[in-house]
Amino acid sequence: MWTPISMEQLMRTSDRPLVEPLANDIHLFDDIVMLHVAFKSRPLRDGGGKPSPGRLAPPRRAPSSLGRLGKQIMSLVLPMVPQTIWSAQCGEKQHPFPEELLNTIRTTLGPPPNAQPPPGQPLFLELIQDLANRSGDPDCAFPTDLSQGVPLGVTTPPLHSPGIWPLKSELKGMEFVQQELEQPTGLDNYSSVKDFAPQVRATFVEEVQLGMVEGPLTKQQAALRCSCREEDLCPGPLAAIDEGDKIRTI
Repeated sequence: MWTPISMEQLMRTSDRPLVEPLANDIHLFDDIVMLHVAFKSRPLRDGGGKPSPGRLAPPRRAPSSLGRLGKQIMSLVLPMVPQTIWSAQCGEKQHPFPEELLNTIRTTLGPPPNAQPPPGQPLFLELIQDLANRSGDPDCAFPTDLSQGVPLGVTTPPLHSPGIWPLKSELKGMEFVQQELEQPTGLDNYSSVKDFAPQVRATFVEEVQLGMVEGPLTKQQAALRCSCREEDLCPGPLAAIDEGDKIRTI
């Protein structure tokens, strides 16, 4: 069962701005945001797995426990902005940040300053794991698992990550229960059709000869062909796009 959350609760638990009231109508504030694709539905997912805050609307995401670190790093790199812009404009292949500054940033982030990437690895995996652990990531051990390589499931079973990645049944999606829809109504053509009416008509005449469409039909003939009353016909609007060498009908 999903428990509704009030605007007051959102304002007390998040530093994110509130979104438009439409978010309430499409259930973005639910504990599980559902996506509806064709006739199936499934929970919203992203590359961070099931515990990822990215699966929640921004106002429902708790403030990051590492937010202060971002401000500290910003103050450290701010003097480098002009040099960084110059480096990018000149097409430099190497980054402009001195090693001393990078070491200061790594020290600011928390782990011992002498921590180095494992042999054969380009990333500071210990640093990444420490940050993930302090942010409450339940999969924080994964970065250091990479230091020795991980099994691919060919000769040995792959690593387990209970509760991190969706099951096959969740990936497949559930049958979507269609809600009651409003009665369909017809719409007038777009104004572009009036400018190219002869070309649009010629397109349909050609398609009649190819057996792609039927017509032209009167309303009475169209209603008989669709097995409905004339007042129940719902014509879709046409548009015409000038592509220079031809007029494309939509």
